[in-house]
Amino acid sequence: MGRGPTWGKDSAGRIEGRLVPTYWGDEAYLEKWGFDDASPFTIVYFPDRLEDYINGLCAAGFRIERVHEPRPTAELIEAHPDMQFLARLHHHSAFVLFVAARKL
Repeated sequence: MGRGPTWGKDSAGRIEGRLVPTYWGDEAYLEKWGFDDASPFTIVYFPDRLEDYINGLCAAGFRIERVHEPRPTAELIEAHPDMQFLARLHHHSAFVLFVAARKL
């Protein structure tokens, strides 16, 4: 298993959930990506945890007003059956965290 998250599968190969093997890791790491005919590119990951973001905002004098973890809607999944990862994101894990905070 690599450093970053991956999909956990059962013995039949069906996706069961998201595995995050290095959740407590502190070091940044690189991952190479590529899509169809596009040139490959590298993404730098900075593995901050949820507590790092929330506590950082609080320590900087912000009051958290709202937290949101968006996910693909059923309508979006249905409109794009060729993009199977959308259904996985809908059922298994959040990839984005939005935090609304106000400076006190």
